[in-house]
Amino acid sequence: MLEPSGDQSYPGDLADMPGALFSEFEGTVKRAASGTTRSRLELAVIGAALLTVPVTFLQLSGHSAPWLTVADWAIWFVFVADYAHAVSAAPDRRTAACRHWISAVVVVLSFPILPHVLAFTRLTRLSRLVRLARLVRLIVATSRGLQGVRVVFARRGLLYVTIVTGVLSVAGGGLLSLIEPEIVEGSFLGGIWWAIISVITVGYDEAPATIAGRVVAVLLMLSGIGLASTLAAATAAYFVGQEEQAELRDIEARLARIEAMLEEATRHRQEDT
Repeated sequence: MLEPSGDQSYPGDLADMPGALFSEFEGTVKRAASGTTRSRLELAVIGAALLTVPVTFLQLSGHSAPWLTVADWAIWFVFVADYAHAVSAAPDRRTAACRHWISAVVVVLSFPILPHVLAFTRLTRLSRLVRLARLVRLIVATSRGLQGVRVVFARRGLLYVTIVTGVLSVAGGGLLSLIEPEIVEGSFLGGIWWAIISVITVGYDEAPATIAGRVVAVLLMLSGIGLASTLAAATAAYFVGQEEQAELRDIEARLARIEAMLEEATRHRQEDT
């Protein structure tokens, strides 16, 4: 127990704690608050990464609705907040800035004004990179979203694999609809359908012809195989667990009967004596 000294009123006051103990308590509170903020940001990043796919598809398809601009800015602000928090909360900000380089690349490529700046420049070759920049943004944003999924859901087994497969399906379907629109008839929803078919390894009428399209297809097939394997393992573990629980209940019942018999035998012995 902490003993008051001097003009201290009572030992339970935080102000009366020794400096080291108070600092440790304060640091624990700050780490807990930072962890909560980090988890919320990771969820926002996952949502922003998923929203990047249809936004990028619509932008490259020539759409320019007001809500699309709002969504584009909202995505960018989420990635900015994520990168700023990751760097500012780290003890060594320079090292943190280098470690979170994917977030920095997403911030740069997701800047909504960047394509318009490139389009109005006199550098024709540079302006032609707008499409490539948007495609790279989609890929990098998806990678950052998968990191968020790992941070939030990594300990939840089947749920983690399912969400990863879902993110890859949305991103892969959107990416193929931009790389090879003839495969999915230029439709974003058609790309998602193609991705689902690829994930469950059923096969599609037309296979991708480009290297990039085939890479996307292979990744989706591998994620589908991983999901199927995880689902099979989870199902087997469930039934094994049910059998183990039944055996444990049987053992508990036997122990209870033995305990009751011992108590009864002890009671009879005491009565005889």
